[in-house]
Amino acid sequence: MEKTDFTEMAITKAIQYIAFPSMVGMVFTALYNVVDMFWVGKLGYEQLAAVAIFGIFFEFAIIFNEVVGTGSMALIARHYGAKNYERVNDVVKQTLFLKFFIALIFCFIGIFLVKSILVVLGAQGDTIVYGIMYGRTMSFGFLFLLTGATLFTAMRGVGDARTPMKIMIVSNVLNMGLDPLFIFGFNLGITGAAAATVLSQMTAVGIGIFLITTGRHIVKIDTAINIDLKTMKTMLSIGIPTGVETFIRNIANMISIRIIAGFGMTVVAGFQIFARLLGFAIIPLFGLVIACSTLVGHNLGAGKPKKAEKTALKSAYMGAISMVMVGAVYFVFSHDLVSFFNSTKDVVQAGVSCFRIISPFLVFAGLYYPLSGAFFGSGDTKPPMVITFLAVFCFQIPVMVAASRILGPDGVFLAFGCSFLVGFCIMVVWFLRG
Repeated sequence: MEKTDFTEMAITKAIQYIAFPSMVGMVFTALYNVVDMFWVGKLGYEQLAAVAIFGIFFEFAIIFNEVVGTGSMALIARHYGAKNYERVNDVVKQTLFLKFFIALIFCFIGIFLVKSILVVLGAQGDTIVYGIMYGRTMSFGFLFLLTGATLFTAMRGVGDARTPMKIMIVSNVLNMGLDPLFIFGFNLGITGAAAATVLSQMTAVGIGIFLITTGRHIVKIDTAINIDLKTMKTMLSIGIPTGVETFIRNIANMISIRIIAGFGMTVVAGFQIFARLLGFAIIPLFGLVIACSTLVGHNLGAGKPKKAEKTALKSAYMGAISMVMVGAVYFVFSHDLVSFFNSTKDVVQAGVSCFRIISPFLVFAGLYYPLSGAFFGSGDTKPPMVITFLAVFCFQIPVMVAASRILGPDGVFLAFGCSFLVGFCIMVVWFLRG
């Protein structure tokens, strides 16, 4: 595979080259999650609850994965832009070592302490039994989940988003095919669902390792073991603010749901329908974040800060356009979207209000997320963390509490939407400071 100099490519073309394949890969991952829950749901609500509860522990592993991944992406992109390809390969190797160590810790905790984890998180009765069966198998998969994420990060960091896309399509399609076979064909139940996931992760890692160790990819590593603690420390120092930011968002989401729950489960259901659909709608934004962070790193490494800035702004404009279209669809077809999932009158009423109040603010999310990618690509990850804290904890949560007492659930939705605007305004001020 030939190396591409994205710093000489037209900005829009370079963004599309990286963003679109990333989006497609994420769509297949999101689709797998839906299919997996569909088959597990056929087993019963207790199995479904077991997967959901273990998923809370799973999210903590994802936070650590993002910490290392963000630091790794920044270093890989910067060195690739500077055409220091040997250093790129060394960063990839150190990332693999560090993530493997982290995966071992979560693997050990998940296998031997899964029962205690489930009980602490609220599992009861047979849900604990199913959770243990599912959790122990999934915990073994941490070794492959974090390794696979490293390979995808490395490939995207050098501007190749197509190879990760192809691997993700293959592994997720395999997973969707193995789910019914393992769960019902081999009569493995919920353990079969976990085994299908782990096997698909092993397949993805196997393909990725084969490509980068046999000279078939731009990223090339050997099998020699040489630990570079300085590089690992640098990755962690860059990535820790991102982990803190993710943790802040998770805590804020829990508090928000608690506030919404005060108005009844029908309001919670209406909001959850919006949240699930929003998760699909913002996939293009995450593709743009990946493209922006990669290209900003390349341009800064090549000594082209002005082009890095233009890349960030172009990514933000593209994000805004995509979310204007999403917001328009959500606003106009809000009743149909909610009714498709649940036709209960109160759920529909709450859901429609949620869609119509928050939709006009989505354009600011479209601007905010790609701009945050510029900070990730530059290795300066503290601003997004601080901005998230200010927009969420200092604005969204207090305003939710106050507005809910005046406007009821609509006040909660309004505060949620306004937080996008507040975050964007702070982001713009910080970005324009250079």
